[in-house]
Amino acid sequence: MRILRKNKGDISKKLYWLIPIFLVLVQLIYINQSLIHIRQEELTESVSNVYWLQKGNVCSGITTNIGWYYQLMFVYNIFGFNLAVIKIYKLFLIAISLFCLAAILKKYLGERAAWFPLLIIGLSPTLLYFNSLSIHFGMDLVYFPICLYLVLRLKFNNQPFDYFKQVLLWLIAMIAWMSYPTFLSYLPILLFLFVEKLCLFIYRQQKAKAGKKGIILRLVLVNLIAFLTPLILGILFVKNKSMLLYDPRNNSGLFRGNGGVNLDLSIIWDNLLTTLKDLFYLPSSYYFELAEVEFSSIYPIIPVIAVLLICGYFFLKKKNTSLILGLLLIYFFTNIIFTSLTGTIGGIRRATSVLAIFYILFVFSFCYLVAEKKINKHLKFTLIGILSLLLVHHLLALPANFQYLKQPSNYREGAWFYTDKTPQKSLNNFIAQVHKEDLSLICADEKGKPAKCQRFGYNLIYPAVAGSCLWNNLYCHQVKIYDFNKNQIVPLSLDCWRDDL
Repeated sequence: MRILRKNKGDISKKLYWLIPIFLVLVQLIYINQSLIHIRQEELTESVSNVYWLQKGNVCSGITTNIGWYYQLMFVYNIFGFNLAVIKIYKLFLIAISLFCLAAILKKYLGERAAWFPLLIIGLSPTLLYFNSLSIHFGMDLVYFPICLYLVLRLKFNNQPFDYFKQVLLWLIAMIAWMSYPTFLSYLPILLFLFVEKLCLFIYRQQKAKAGKKGIILRLVLVNLIAFLTPLILGILFVKNKSMLLYDPRNNSGLFRGNGGVNLDLSIIWDNLLTTLKDLFYLPSSYYFELAEVEFSSIYPIIPVIAVLLICGYFFLKKKNTSLILGLLLIYFFTNIIFTSLTGTIGGIRRATSVLAIFYILFVFSFCYLVAEKKINKHLKFTLIGILSLLLVHHLLALPANFQYLKQPSNYREGAWFYTDKTPQKSLNNFIAQVHKEDLSLICADEKGKPAKCQRFGYNLIYPAVAGSCLWNNLYCHQVKIYDFNKNQIVPLSLDCWRDDL
C-alpha cells in the first residue's frame, strides 16, 4: 500500500511539471497566430526605439523604456533580427516565469493542489494576450514571478550562491522597472519579503550570538549596488541623457513613459471605469483587444467576490497570517486607485498589478480552503467549486480569443508592413531591394505625386530596414525619401530626423 502511494506521488510530481510546459505551448500557439499582424506601437517599442538606442539615443521622453530596449538590442546583435525574434525571446522569458510560478505554488501547496491555481493564472486571457504582442505591455506579469521566486529562495547564509540570488533579484527588478514603469507596484512586495527574511536572519544571528560586524551593512550595500547598476549603466550609454531623464516637450522621461500623476477626479473616475470594463465587460482601453476579457460574462464575478470574502474571513480568523493578508487586501484596493492616477489613458495596460495581486489573494484563498480543517466539508467543496468557475471561464475564453487574434487590429500599421501577405514578408521585400540598390520610400497621392506620409510616416519602416541591415550584417544601399522643404529626394538617417518627415 505504501509503495502504491509512493508511485502515485511520483506520478503526480511528474504530471505537475507538464502543466507549465502545456502553458508555454498554449502561449506559443497564441504567438504564432499573432504573427500575421503588426501594430504601430509594437514597431515603435520593439524596433524603432531599439535602433535609436543602438545609435546611442532615445527618440523622446515618452520612448524611455530602455530596460526593454537593451534586452532586445542584445538579442538582435547576437541572434540577428526579424519580427519573430522578438516574440521568441518573449516566449523564453515567459517560460522561465511560468516555471518559477510553478515552483512557488508547489512549495506552498504541493503538486496535488498547486496545479489548480497554476492553470488558472497561466490561462489568464489578459496575460496570454499581452504576451502575444511584440511589446513590453504586461511584462510586469512575466518579471514578477521570477523576482518572487528569487526572494522566496533567499536564505542569507553568507554563501556565494545566495549572494548570486540576491544580486540577480535586484538586477531583474531594476531591469523590469526600466522596461515598464508599472513594475513599481511590485517593488514594495519584493522589498517587504526581502526585509522580512533579512530581519529573521538578524534575529537568528543574535540568538546564536554568531553575528559578525559589518555583515548587515555588506548585505545592504551588495543589494543596493545590484539594484542601481542597470540604471547607472543604462543612463551612461545614452548620449542625450537630458532627454532620457526629462523631456520638457512631452513632460515625460525615464520611469514615466507617457504616464504621469493626474489628480483630476473626472479623469481618475474614467480611468477606474475603463479598468473595470477591461476586467469584467469588454476591452475598452488603448491596445487591449480581446473577445473575452479576464472576468467577462456574469459568473466569473462570483469567484472574484468569493476570493475577497474568503480573504477577509481568514484575515479576521488567522492571527499568524493576518498581517500579510491584511496588507495584501489594502494594497489590492489602493492599487486600483493608484493605477487610475497615471495619466489620461487608463485601463488594464497600466493596471496589471491589480490583476497580479488579485491572483495572489486567489492563491491565499485556495491555500486556506485546502489546509483549513475546521470548515464544513460541504462548504469547503462548494467554495472550491465557486473558485473553479474561473478555470471554466479561462478555458472557454481560449478558442474565442485565439480566433480573435486573426482580426485586423485597430492599431495596426497599414502603410509599409502590409504590402505582402505578412509583415515580415513585406519587410523582406524592402530589405531585398535596399540590398541591391537605393531604396526610395516615397509616399504618393492619388495622382502619383510625392505626398507626406500619413500617421507615423517613415519612423517605423526606416529603423526596421536599417536595423535589419545592421543586426543581420547585410550590406545595404541608401534609403531615400522626398524632402518637401528642399523639394528633392534626399538620403534618410537618424541624424536628419524631423517631425515633418
